[in-house]
Amino acid sequence: MIRRWLKGLLNESAEDDTPEVPIKSLTTRDELDAALAAPVVVLYKHSPICAVSTWSLREVQRFEREHPDTAVYHIDVILHRELSNWIAQHFGIRHESPQALVVRDGRHAWATSHSGITADALRKQVTPSETDPA
Repeated sequence: MIRRWLKGLLNESAEDDTPEVPIKSLTTRDELDAALAAPVVVLYKHSPICAVSTWSLREVQRFEREHPDTAVYHIDVILHRELSNWIAQHFGIRHESPQALVVRDGRHAWATSHSGITADALRKQVTPSETDPA
C-alpha cells in the first residue's frame, strides 16, 4: 500500500489518466445538515495545499466513480475551517487533513486520514459485507 501511495503522490500511477470526478462541496452548516439526511454519506476533508491530500482526493474520486449512488462530499479545510472544526467536534473525532468520514443515519461510523484514505477502504465501510445479516 505504501508503494501505491508513493506512486500516486509522484503521479506515476495509471489512475492519474482517469478523468477527475467533481465531488460536491459543502461550505455551510445548512448544506451539511441537508447532506446528512442521506442514509450513508462520505465526508472528505481536504487541504488544497497538501500533497497527501492531492493523492487521497484521487482515491475519493475513484471511490465516487465506482459507487455513484453513495453521497460523497468535499470540505476545503482552508476555506471552510469553521465547518471542518464543527464536524470534528460534532462527531467527537480529532480534526485531521486529509480525512475521510463515513456517516450512517447521521452518526459517525468510521474515519481515517492520510494514507488510510483509499477507494478500497471506503468501499469496505459503505458496502455491506456478504457475511453481514440482511
